[in-house]
Amino acid sequence: MRRNTVVLAILGLGVGLAGGHVLTPSHESDLAQIAAQAEEAIADAAQLEDSRQQSLVQLTELRGSNRRLDQQNTALEQRLSELRDQVESLEAANAASQATADAEAPRVGSEAPIPFPTWEKVLARVDWKKDVGESMSAIVPMVAQIAGAIERGETPPAEAMGVVQQHNGPLVVVAMKLLEEGVPGTRGNGALTHPVIMVNSVASTLEVAGLPLNAEQVRDLARIGSDFAARDERRLTGYDDRRFRLEVTADETDLKRDFFDAVFATLSQEQGETLSPQLTRRRQKADMFSEVLIWTKRTRPMVSSDRADLTAQAQEFVPQLLSLPVDSRAAANRIIADWVDSIPETYLTTEMDALDKVGMFRSEQISAGAEHTLRLLKNLVNGLDLSEAEETRIRRFRKTMVLYRASDS
Repeated sequence: MRRNTVVLAILGLGVGLAGGHVLTPSHESDLAQIAAQAEEAIADAAQLEDSRQQSLVQLTELRGSNRRLDQQNTALEQRLSELRDQVESLEAANAASQATADAEAPRVGSEAPIPFPTWEKVLARVDWKKDVGESMSAIVPMVAQIAGAIERGETPPAEAMGVVQQHNGPLVVVAMKLLEEGVPGTRGNGALTHPVIMVNSVASTLEVAGLPLNAEQVRDLARIGSDFAARDERRLTGYDDRRFRLEVTADETDLKRDFFDAVFATLSQEQGETLSPQLTRRRQKADMFSEVLIWTKRTRPMVSSDRADLTAQAQEFVPQLLSLPVDSRAAANRIIADWVDSIPETYLTTEMDALDKVGMFRSEQISAGAEHTLRLLKNLVNGLDLSEAEETRIRRFRKTMVLYRASDS
């Protein structure tokens, strides 16, 4: 209510009272009270009017601020768009510059003797002559010397052992580079045995040894490398998270055994013997050109006199090795005993020779051991009441037992 309206209302009230009645003292008191209330109402109305005017001023200011903020926001969005364009332009320029640098950058060393277009970046990281060819060609004959001495019951020559240690270093570096590039294979030496890597290792080593591949052999190894690389890729796509890792390594071993058979079928006898001497052929820790290289540090020999002895040994170490819960040990022992009974007698009759005794296990004995070890792992998972974590631990186990019969002598 505006101030003049209140005043008129009060005056009207006063006139009405004066015209209709004679004012008594009590009436005068009431009129005074009403007048006082009217004055308070007038003051409140004035305060409300002032507040309204201030609100109008503030609203006008806020509208102005909002317009300014809208203008600033539009300017910022425009600037952000410009910055995004600049970033995209810089990224494109950087990509072009990097591509130019990669094209102009010198190779690490000698180029791969057998190129594979889709593997160009990986192969370019290796000095094939120095780090692979020279290292392999130096190690292979020295390992043969060491194995020969062991077979004869002699002390291995210190010089040969020193050469092996010296030239193994560059191969370790190569293996690390391959892992960085994501070359597939069982961690450790799996990447070194990849078909694309290994055909180049074969070519480089024979080149340094003075027995280079001829043109037909190069074509054959290029075809074999491509074929088995594709097979390996298909193999890897067939696994899920619940696959036993030991099974993955065993599958990889089978594929690469066929690969090496195909490779050596293309070589002359002299070339094959240079890469893999008969004495150490397909022996762990001894053959650099074999699927057995995958199993380095993944084997555990079990030498037993009979099935009862093997059962006792397995019942002692398998539950500990797999960290099986204590309350499942009795059931695990029954599964282990049944597993030992199921192993073919032919596998339990092989005795260790001199090379087996120093860890140079035969490939066929390792593969058979992996088959039986995998079956035991599956029996434990299916036969025990395990938690998800306990079952996962068994599925991730990747070592194998290699079984031998104790010698009577």
